[in-house]
Amino acid sequence: MNSTRYNEMIALVRTQTDYTDDIIKEKLAKHNNNYINVIKEYMGITEENSAYNKYNNDDPKTINQGIFKNIREFMDTNIREYEERKRIQEYNKKVIELQKQIQQQNDNIKITEN
Repeated sequence: MNSTRYNEMIALVRTQTDYTDDIIKEKLAKHNNNYINVIKEYMGITEENSAYNKYNNDDPKTINQGIFKNIREFMDTNIREYEERKRIQEYNKKVIELQKQIQQQNDNIKITEN
């Protein structure tokens, strides 16, 4: 990495934190020269407590949320199973119709042979 870019990263981190240059260099080395992670560490932002994870967490916060989550999951599962059963029934109907057509053709062939 060129020294100009490295010095710019140090200056940027210095403006966003109260770290000294020595601490900034240590932190940059620790984070593979990723200055954003250095600033996030300074601010206390981790993957576990980031805003994205807070709002996309699957754990319900109240009993009511837990109840409705279970209802949604139950309904989703039942709808998927119903659609699968319906698709299988339609397929079976088509197979039966084809079998009937084949049987009729066989019967017609037998009649014409006699």
